[in-house]
Amino acid sequence: MIPKANIGNVVKAQGISGLIDTVNIKHVSGEYSTLQFKSYERGREKWQGAGLEVIWLDEECSADLYYEALTRTNETGGIHDVHAIVGHEWR
Repeated sequence: MIPKANIGNVVKAQGISGLIDTVNIKHVSGEYSTLQFKSYERGREKWQGAGLEVIWLDEECSADLYYEALTRTNETGGIHDVHAIVGHEWR
């Protein structure tokens, strides 16, 4: 758990009720890390943008979203974690 005192600015997503877009978390160094949350249903285009250090895919997703996630981490040499690719038929 992240202590409440370490949670900085929280930005809610537009268009999907209850979805958080971005949260700033105070790191032990005193600096802030940014967490971004993206919904699969918003499509690959919403994932495009700056390179990311870490991506965690916690549900099965389409091939185009998976490859977009790889592209975001390739820019930074970052990592990605996939938890549900059972049943995919990407070619």
